[in-house]
Amino acid sequence: MVESNPDPPEWHKSSSQVSGGGWSEYDEDPDENGEGVDDCGSAYIDDSAMEALMASDKGYRFVNQKQVSVQVVERITELEDLYNMCLEQLFLIARHYSWDKDTMNNKWFADSEVLKFTLGLEFDTRIPRLKPQVNASLPSQHGGYCTICYEQIDMTNSFSLSCQHTFCHPCWQDYLQTKVRSGYQGIDAACMQSGCNMRVGHDTFEKFLKPSPKDLETYWKWLCKSFTDNSKNVAWCPNYQCNLCCERTDETRMLYELKCECGTEFCFKCSKVSHMPCDCETAEQWNIKANAESENVTWIAANTKSCPGCHRNIEKNQGCNHMTCAQCRHEFCWICMGDWKMHGSATGGYY
Repeated sequence: MVESNPDPPEWHKSSSQVSGGGWSEYDEDPDENGEGVDDCGSAYIDDSAMEALMASDKGYRFVNQKQVSVQVVERITELEDLYNMCLEQLFLIARHYSWDKDTMNNKWFADSEVLKFTLGLEFDTRIPRLKPQVNASLPSQHGGYCTICYEQIDMTNSFSLSCQHTFCHPCWQDYLQTKVRSGYQGIDAACMQSGCNMRVGHDTFEKFLKPSPKDLETYWKWLCKSFTDNSKNVAWCPNYQCNLCCERTDETRMLYELKCECGTEFCFKCSKVSHMPCDCETAEQWNIKANAESENVTWIAANTKSCPGCHRNIEKNQGCNHMTCAQCRHEFCWICMGDWKMHGSATGGYY
C-alpha cells in the first residue's frame, strides 16, 4: 500500500517518481539488459532494487510519515477526478469512510443530500430554527467582535467556514493547535460555534497550523494514521517521538515482535510495546491491572465498554444508544454492542 518516496510531494505533482540508486561512479554504462557491470564483468543491483529485495526477504519494511503522506495525496488526487468537489470536502469524506474508495462511492452517491449535512460538508440551515444562538457569530450579529475573545475583528483578521460563523485568527489558531495536541481525534474538529454541524477541512488546518511547524507535523501524523488505520498490513511505532510505521510486504508472513529503526521493540498486531511471550489480550489485561489504581480499574470496568472496532474504552455520559467511537468512528449499539447499521425496526427499534 505504501511506496517509498524520500520527500513529500508538492500538491498536484506526480508522486510516482522514486529516487533510487544510480550507476556506480566506476561504471560508465549499463549493459544492454539494463544492469550495471563492473570492470570484472559481474552484474550488480542498484540501491532501490537492493532495498526492495531486502524488504521482500524480511517480509516487512519501515517507512516514514512523509512517505505515507505521498499516498494520502495520491488518493485525494484520484478522488478529485471522480468527485466534483473542493479538496476540503474530499478530505472529510475520505476520512469518514476510512479512505476506502469503494465504500465512498457506494454510500456517498446513494445518499449524498443527507450525508453532506451529517459529515459537516455544508451548513444545515434547519439548525438556527432549533438553536437560535447558533447565529451569534454571524457577521450580521457579532457587531464587529470575536464572540470568543471579544477582540475587534474585520475582514482582514477574521475567518469563517462556509457556515459564516466568524472568529479572529488567533482564536482559530489556538483552537486548532489545541485539537491536534489533544490526540488523534483532533483532526475531526468542528466549527467553533456551538451547535454548528460544519467540520474543519484540511486547508483550514494547514492555514492556521503553518506558523507552528511542530503542530502541522502532528496534524499530518494523525492524517497519515487515519489513512493506514484500517490496514492489517501497517503498524505504527508506539514511540510518540518516532514517525515510522512498519508495512508488511508479504501478506503470507505472520509478524509478531519487531524492532523499529528508532530502537523501540513493539508488537505488530497491537502496536504496543513488546510483550513477549504474552499474547496481546493477556498483556492488555495485565497493563490495566498493573498501571491503574484498584478504584480506577473498578470504575472503568463499571462505567465504560470496549469499542468493537478499535477496543478503546468508551464512556457513555449522555444521549441515545447510538454510539460513534471518537478514535475509529465505528458506529455501534451501546446495549448489545452490535454494528449500528444492523439495527432497525426488526430488532426492536433504533433507540
